[in-house]
Amino acid sequence: MNQLSHLTVVYSIRDTSAFLAEHQRVMDMFQEIGDRPWAITAVSTDHEIRRIELIEEAISQDEHELVKTLIDHDDVGNLTSLEALTGEAN
Repeated sequence: MNQLSHLTVVYSIRDTSAFLAEHQRVMDMFQEIGDRPWAITAVSTDHEIRRIELIEEAISQDEHELVKTLIDHDDVGNLTSLEALTGEAN
C-alpha cells in the first residue's frame, strides 16, 4: 500500500444557508478510507489551521498558558490575534 498523503481545505463561510448543500455533500463523503482511492476522513466546524498558527505563536512568545485556552476555544477561526484572545485587542 502506498503511503497516504493529505490535503486540508478550510471553507470560510459568510452565508451558512447558501453553504448547506455543499456541507451536506462533504458530510456524505465523510468516511473511513478503506480501499477507496480517496475519502474525506476528518471534518471540523472550526478553522483548525488558524488554531495551529495561534498555538505556534503562543509558544514562540512564551505564552504557554494560552495553549490550553486555544485548544479548548470554540470559535478560533474568528480570532484575529492572541491579543484578541486575552482581551487586549480586537
